[in-house]
Amino acid sequence: MEIKSVAQRYVTHNYGNLLTVSEPDFDRQNHTWRVGIQSDYPYVITDDSLINSRLLKFLTLRNLGSLTYDKNLKLIESTPPEECVKKVETLLTRWERKAEEIIVKASATHIARIGVAKEALHPIVMVLERFLEPDVELIPFSDVQREADPQRTEMWLTLLEQLGLVRRIERGYTYGNLFTTMRAKEDNNETFITMAMAHIIREQYPTLRHVFKITRLETYVHVSNCYYIPSMLAEKPLKRTEESIWEQYCRWYEKKISLMRISHILKEMVDAGSIKFDGKYYTGHQPTFKKMLLMKHGIDEEQSQASLSTITA
Repeated sequence: MEIKSVAQRYVTHNYGNLLTVSEPDFDRQNHTWRVGIQSDYPYVITDDSLINSRLLKFLTLRNLGSLTYDKNLKLIESTPPEECVKKVETLLTRWERKAEEIIVKASATHIARIGVAKEALHPIVMVLERFLEPDVELIPFSDVQREADPQRTEMWLTLLEQLGLVRRIERGYTYGNLFTTMRAKEDNNETFITMAMAHIIREQYPTLRHVFKITRLETYVHVSNCYYIPSMLAEKPLKRTEESIWEQYCRWYEKKISLMRISHILKEMVDAGSIKFDGKYYTGHQPTFKKMLLMKHGIDEEQSQASLSTITA
């Protein structure tokens, strides 16, 4: 269609060759054409086990702007290029957050097994362990007030209450319905604590990060992102070296971190079952990766502005 060619030439000249146009829509009432601006944002993905093998995947970003033409194909109105750039940045950030959310939800049980998780969530572990003691059904308000930081302890208890793990009653806190349900499924105390921690991480990771300022889990999540986001884009578990994951971490997060630290974190993740190591390459935990793909495709269907395509160069 001529209008589409005219619009694409204009976009390429004024916005750059990473932007394309959607199918034109004719407004019969106003006798105008509207053409949407979009982008197939490229990601280069490497599998370290394959020599000179790179996959080119595209993240399709829609509704970045629009062009309006009259019936004679004269341009009437256009979205400024700087607005399109800002929209690209916004959608990429939104997609990265969604991708991280998928990774955290799918691997929450593995994260909960890492030693630093139990340390970071110590106030929660303390409450849960209290209710696992024989004949203990109440944490009185007076006991909460004896904590070093009663206000913060109340915040933790409120979070647990919102999740149904504890319940506020007249004299203090008792265990909630979810606590009872989970306990009926698991009578081993250590496994129960891990299960409860995984549920909290799965459902409330942003709250832990931004409200409670729990940052000790962030590095582990970011290392997981460096492995699993490219694998989700490739739709297959890639094989990666620790050096490759380290380099990607430095590029994505612009933080100083040693290869020794990345190596240690990867070993902890292997011990927790989050990823696998064959002596040379790290690869994904297959059941966990399958969960991620299922959630990814579910989000693709719901999001009209930022979706994952499977175009391969």
